[in-house]
Amino acid sequence: MRRRERANMVVVSSEEKYCYATAVFGPVIDYLAVMSSRAFYAALQLWREIIRNGFAQPGVYSSDSTTVPAEDLGSGDDVDGGLDSDTVSEIKPADMIDTIGMIRDMEQSEHV
Repeated sequence: MRRRERANMVVVSSEEKYCYATAVFGPVIDYLAVMSSRAFYAALQLWREIIRNGFAQPGVYSSDSTTVPAEDLGSGDDVDGGLDSDTVSEIKPADMIDTIGMIRDMEQSEHV
């Protein structure tokens, strides 16, 4: 299928998923890499909780298959079959920026 063709679901390659993930999490990894050990472990724990909470959100599921679980199939009236997009995150970019700011504030308070 060509990118310009319409489909009920777009299948994203592993390489494309890796690029998306790197774009989102690369800055976080770079930020964690330059922290002191103590601040690193505190920030890592915070990020671990953010990720766990994201996975616990309704509608988030993990599957190695390229098909959607049958219980998630919608009526088919809309383009995506009633499914949430794989590219939509439960953590909004503004919330992620606020979280990074909170981590920086925690790091600064440890050095005072």
